[in-house]
Amino acid sequence: MPAAGLMARRGRTGTVRVPDGRRCERAMQLVVVLPLLWYLVQLAGHHWVPQGDEAIIGIHTRDVFSVNPPLEGQRADTSFSDPGLYAHHPGPLQYYLLAVPYALTGWHPVGLALGSLLIVAGCAVLAIRSARQAGGLAAATAVFFAILFVEGANRSFLVHPWNTFPPMLGLLVTMMLAWRLMLGQLWAMPWFALTASMTAQAHLLQLPIVGLLTILLSVVGVTRWYRRRDAIWPMPGYVPHRLRRRPRRTRPGWVTTAVALVVWAPVIADAVIYFPGNTVKLIQFGFRDNPHLSLGSALGRTVQLMVPTGHVDAFHLGSASVLQWTAAAGVAAAAGWVCTGYLTVWKSQIDSHRAGRRVQELTRAQRHHRAAAAGIAVTALCTAALTVTTSHVTGGLQLWYSEIGVAAPVGLTCLAIWGTGARLRALRPTASVGPPRGLLVPVAALAAVAIFSAAPRNSLVSGTVEWSQHERFARTVATSVDRELDRRGVDHAPILIRAAYGTVQGSLAPALELHLLSRGHDVYFPRLWPEGESSFRHDPDKAPATAVRIWVRQRTSSGLWSIGDIPPGATMLTFPGSSAISGSPQGIQVFIKS
Repeated sequence: MPAAGLMARRGRTGTVRVPDGRRCERAMQLVVVLPLLWYLVQLAGHHWVPQGDEAIIGIHTRDVFSVNPPLEGQRADTSFSDPGLYAHHPGPLQYYLLAVPYALTGWHPVGLALGSLLIVAGCAVLAIRSARQAGGLAAATAVFFAILFVEGANRSFLVHPWNTFPPMLGLLVTMMLAWRLMLGQLWAMPWFALTASMTAQAHLLQLPIVGLLTILLSVVGVTRWYRRRDAIWPMPGYVPHRLRRRPRRTRPGWVTTAVALVVWAPVIADAVIYFPGNTVKLIQFGFRDNPHLSLGSALGRTVQLMVPTGHVDAFHLGSASVLQWTAAAGVAAAAGWVCTGYLTVWKSQIDSHRAGRRVQELTRAQRHHRAAAAGIAVTALCTAALTVTTSHVTGGLQLWYSEIGVAAPVGLTCLAIWGTGARLRALRPTASVGPPRGLLVPVAALAAVAIFSAAPRNSLVSGTVEWSQHERFARTVATSVDRELDRRGVDHAPILIRAAYGTVQGSLAPALELHLLSRGHDVYFPRLWPEGESSFRHDPDKAPATAVRIWVRQRTSSGLWSIGDIPPGATMLTFPGSSAISGSPQGIQVFIKS
């Protein structure tokens, strides 16, 4: 291979130079990271302030370095489906991954976005790398297009720390690593343990998908165990020749076990220390017969995600168009054709082995066909799991969150298209499939631009204007409170915040709490949900008597204030335009008393 990274292929018309796989892989990785960097610059330039769930995530991320580190994930919406059950998402790994970048930036809000960027970019880069190792450069290109679609649909929200966004590409890289494991590439196992844990812990919707995928890999691993058991699992026995001299502690099985124990340690600690812990609540939620939507509505939602043409209405999710149903049927047929085609090759090899005949080695095209069948099987399994999970909800709001699993159906579509080409090459090895080699790079570049630009906006980010209004208003309130505290000469004093109702409690108060924590105050505040969180150190009952009191109230729909009597001597801060945020006359008021 020439040093310039190009492979020369000589044909009748002369020499055709096509890009080297490693160079193309790095180029694709750079392309998917550049938009994320631009989004981070945008957030920093707009003086972004976390509010709502993002601020709550920031508070728990700060607590990672405290004597009471978080043992549970972000609050889940289980009470919507099962009133009275207030569970969390499966685990707090996202907090621990965000903690170091957040601390290194001096608790600046951009540190949270930087941590999210590192998570998402790492998932994207590793997904492309894993796809190339599993199926070659063409497979990596298909995954590259899937990543661009996710980035185009979510834009700058991908670098927000909200726990709905990192699992999107987290699921994609988890599927790619599972694909490698299906092909016997054992050193993908530790990485799979890390990415699968991050994805499953971040959001409850991903837990059944990742869990089913892990069960599949466990079954496959057990069937291969006897021949290669010491290379895979931490057990004594036969060791393949290439691993005979490797210390046992550095083999994939041991490394994977260590990674799994580390990333699930907080969840295990919560289950041991507290009862009923979050794990028990999630089990209760999973086994209760909650009302849910029909499987047909969920399937219509999956079709919309497989063939995302135009804007998707999150509350009319079963209304996929005829074009979408037709295209999805084509994708399913192509996927089935690829998989059944390889089953025929596999059966012929088994028959030859049973008959005592020499089993012929697969050709290069047949190996690509085998890889395509394995990749399609993994993404199809995850897509089916997403459909079933989506059906076990109570309404459109929960189906709205199904876009968190968009990587599965989009990945299935991309791999089905690539797999069709792989089988055609296996059937006719000398035939040319796809554009001429000299046009591969220009065609891929045009396709990348088209996919990124035409990707319909994710329903999760359809309220961009409202989000921006809340962020700007939170920044205004935080700045005004800073001025008042400076005027009073309050420096690093403990602060007790009381807030109630709607926008104030769900959006503004968490933003103010995180801002004051970043300024060095010990902040105490009531939780948004009726039940407390294990190891929560900001309980208002722990606030000292000398703490500065802050009340944040909002006028309710009945015309009354969410907090009635304010003690005399408190300074009132008013905010013009707050009625547009709160949706009520006179809007929002803040009182401070020291």
